[in-house]
Amino acid sequence: MSLRIRRSALDNGAWLQLRESWATRWDSLSVHARARRYERADLAACCLFIGHPRSGHSAVGSVLDAHPDALVAHRLDAMRYIERGYSPAMLTSMIVGNVRRFTRGGRRLTGYSYAIPGSWQGRTRDLRVIGDQEGRLTALRLARNPAALDAFERRWGVPVRLVHVTRNPYDNITTWALRRMSDLESTTAAYFAICREVASIAEHRGGAGVLHVRHEEFLARPRELTAELCEFVGLKADGEHLDQAVGLLYPTPHRSRHTQPWPPHLIARVAREAKAFAFLDGYHWDN
Repeated sequence: MSLRIRRSALDNGAWLQLRESWATRWDSLSVHARARRYERADLAACCLFIGHPRSGHSAVGSVLDAHPDALVAHRLDAMRYIERGYSPAMLTSMIVGNVRRFTRGGRRLTGYSYAIPGSWQGRTRDLRVIGDQEGRLTALRLARNPAALDAFERRWGVPVRLVHVTRNPYDNITTWALRRMSDLESTTAAYFAICREVASIAEHRGGAGVLHVRHEEFLARPRELTAELCEFVGLKADGEHLDQAVGLLYPTPHRSRHTQPWPPHLIARVAREAKAFAFLDGYHWDN
C-alpha cells in the first residue's frame, strides 16, 4: 500500500500528528546542540494548555503564537520533555522546530487554516513566552504527576501558566466523537474523565494558576480575551496582534450537537455531571 493511500485513510489532524511524531524524534536527537542558541532567552513564562480535544485549543494557541514575542507549538506534548528534565532552552528548541513545520504547512487542520497572514507566527521579535497547545496529553500527565511543573519552576525559574479552553460540552463531545470515530456514550465518559483531571490540576496549582477561556466568548470578544490571555502569560498586548486575532476567528461557534442524534438520557447525563465543574457552569443544551 502506498504512502498516499495510507494518508488518505487518516484525517488531516491524524496525518499531521503522525508526521510530527517522526519529526519530533529527529529533533530530540540533536536537541542539546540546537538548544545552545536559546540559552540566553529571557523567558517570562512557559504556557501549557490543558483540557479536551476539539475545544478550541488550536485557535487560541495560533492566536497566541501570532504575538511577536511568543512561540506556541501544535501538539508537541511538551509535558513529556518537562518530565524528562529538559531545560527551558531545550524545550524552546523543540517548540521552534514544531512551530516552523506547522507554519510551513499552512497551519491547516481538519479543513481550516489557522494561519494569520502578516503575523509573527513561526518567528519572534523578542522571545518571551514559549508554549504548547496540546491539552489532552498535558492534562493526563499533570493529573498523574502534579508536582512536575513545581519542580520545573523551582529548577529553572521560569513560571508555568496553564490555559484551559472550554466549549459547550454537547458540541465538544459531538465533534470529538466524530473525529475519534466513536459513539457519544463512550466519548461522554472520556470527556468527564478529562474534566476531573483538569479540576484536580487547577486545585493543585491554585485558583490563579489556571486561566479558563470559553471558546464561545473568545469568538464573541476576541480582542478583549486575547489581551487578557497575553497579560496572563506575561506578554504586552500589541494592537496589531489584537486586530489579527479578530481576523482569524469564526464570528460564531459551530453547534455540532445538532449534527448527531442525542438520546434524551445522554443529554440529561451531561447536564447532571457538568454541575460538578465550575468551569462548565452556564452551559446548557439550548445555549
